[in-house]
Amino acid sequence: MANNDKDLVLYLPLDDIRSDGAVQDASDFANHGAVKGNGALVPDEVFGGCLSLNVPNPVGDHIAATVNGLGLGNQPHTIEGWIYVNGYPPSSRSWPLLLGQVGTGSHHWLIASTGATQLGVWSGEQFSPKIDKEKWTHIAMVHDGKQLSCYVNGTRQGAPKNATFNLTNRVLIIARGEKRGGDRGGEFDFSGKIANFRIYNRALSQAEILRDIQIDQMSLVAFRKSHPIDFRAYDDDEQPVLYISDDAEDRNLNLELRNSSTQAIQFTNGQNAVASADNHHFALRFRPGTLSDSSLNSLINPQERAKILKEADQWDLYFPPKLPAANETASLYLLYKGPSKSFQPDERRALTLQRVSAAPGSGARGTQVELIPRQLTAAGGDSTPITGSRSQYVHITNHRGKKNIPLHLGFVSGNTVLNDGKSPNTLRFRITNVSKDGAITLNPKSSSAPSKFIVSFDVESQANTKEWALVTSADSKNVKVSVGGSESRPEGIEGETPEWPITFDAALSLAAGKHIEVNIAGIVSSLPSGHANFYVRYENIPGYWDGQFVCTVEKGPIVTNKGNVGIGTANSTVSFPPGCKVVGIPIIAMKKITATSPMEHPPGAFSQKFTVEFSARVLSAEAIVSNVNIFHPHGIDHNKVSYEGQEAKITSIVDKKVNLDVSAWKSYGEQADTPGISFELSVLVIAVLESAVTGQ
Repeated sequence: MANNDKDLVLYLPLDDIRSDGAVQDASDFANHGAVKGNGALVPDEVFGGCLSLNVPNPVGDHIAATVNGLGLGNQPHTIEGWIYVNGYPPSSRSWPLLLGQVGTGSHHWLIASTGATQLGVWSGEQFSPKIDKEKWTHIAMVHDGKQLSCYVNGTRQGAPKNATFNLTNRVLIIARGEKRGGDRGGEFDFSGKIANFRIYNRALSQAEILRDIQIDQMSLVAFRKSHPIDFRAYDDDEQPVLYISDDAEDRNLNLELRNSSTQAIQFTNGQNAVASADNHHFALRFRPGTLSDSSLNSLINPQERAKILKEADQWDLYFPPKLPAANETASLYLLYKGPSKSFQPDERRALTLQRVSAAPGSGARGTQVELIPRQLTAAGGDSTPITGSRSQYVHITNHRGKKNIPLHLGFVSGNTVLNDGKSPNTLRFRITNVSKDGAITLNPKSSSAPSKFIVSFDVESQANTKEWALVTSADSKNVKVSVGGSESRPEGIEGETPEWPITFDAALSLAAGKHIEVNIAGIVSSLPSGHANFYVRYENIPGYWDGQFVCTVEKGPIVTNKGNVGIGTANSTVSFPPGCKVVGIPIIAMKKITATSPMEHPPGAFSQKFTVEFSARVLSAEAIVSNVNIFHPHGIDHNKVSYEGQEAKITSIVDKKVNLDVSAWKSYGEQADTPGISFELSVLVIAVLESAVTGQ
């Protein structure tokens, strides 16, 4: 490891938080950092684990440390680390790092709302590479006392720059905005993940930077070497689910074991053997209160236990003869006794545990299932036993009571979303009790089994294109779900399917015909037009199975709401006449006109009248200025001249004709007085035609 380097004055792996809230410095200087706020360790596919800060939004999470051993003033130094940008700041900039005083001469890393950076001297020389969102990026800033160099993922960014630092202290702040939290003054806390952060008191070479990158990237390889067996636990529908059920006869829990290392693994002591607590290859451990009484009673009975393992010719199953106490885990011991003792790299082996169900406990909930290897060694003569364990999340789902629940989910005022990438949309839906006379009881969140409705939809990540998703993962962070003004706190916002659970402060009896209305605001979609699935899962409703509604949301340029239509706008303002209703898809006609200003010196206000004729009687219309072109002589910067404003106003609708005025105000800007400038306004006239509606 690089912490053997005597010039390494700080190395924060950020893969653990001590009980005192500190992150360990692995250098010889013991410059341990303090985690402030709600920074948390999270699992990671690249590094195994890392520190997450200010996710999903800036809330003041940061790390503070003092870097003893680092020179002050303009001394040589190198700062390097991995950052994962969860989202760009909505304006101005966020602060991944500040070393030194709050002011001129310190060393800072900043990220703008565009993804561009400012890496280097506060009020001095800086580099500005763009950093991608939702992707690990290694940054190294190297100062040799005279020149500053920037490396992104080991590649130098341009030529070195003459730079002078003036560090007056050794304080290091990671992820906190210069204004000390939040967005005050336009300065934001960094939102994302950080791993393997180092500071040297000398300038590193490119080869040394690449060495550290390689060491960091090997961390997952090391994890897989010490935890080489991966596994999945899933039901017959390939879902990680264990069921609460009155009849577990047809409930299976399937296991898939995989050698995730690059070496073959050898099973030992299995041929013609019998599984026991001491002689097994895998222990499958369940948390207290996970398995049902019926499953546990079957496991302790040898005759019934023999019916549980489907692949009894290849595996043997053992369970202790005594039921575990309420606070004890339950472990199933599995011994492979088949002929193929060599478990090859990426090989998968499957087995099925039949009639396994979950305890009612607190109803629908999540749990962890742990797989612990034993009597496994790497092939090739290495007798060192493989240790470590793997865990998997499994959802416990209620399948007691009636399968079909008399609830209906429907959208209010349309299910369309404008996908222009900028307009915030709002959807509303109602969950209605459609039974004739029976009320449905919903347990309060204080209950041992709280009733829940969980709202979710698919999102598209930067690394995984999903045309069927509703929004991107970055835009999902702006979505707000509320019931009666009470907002739901999102869960799993960094995942592919973020969730918003809806619970109830008090028990609720939803009478027949009554409904719960849910508001979903802040939906900004830039994804292709088409359908997106919208999910509402329900859990712990007394007397009914857990289940899920799947509805369709339409992404596109046309939005309908309360009998109105919007084209290219989330505000539906083109209305249908009273007494009429839409039949099928509304017939919308669009025509484009162009208004051109006269050439004046300087160009001033102008107005033109137009009449646009359609193929059928126009019931309603809207005019939108869609584009403004500036024509100017050679050498004029069009960014330095513009109109103050423009308007397209419909004055009347007569049968098939729409009459309108197009006008614009005077020009302004540094070069507004230049002779020869003229303006062209493109106007889109949108009309609802008579054939689109019918009388009620």
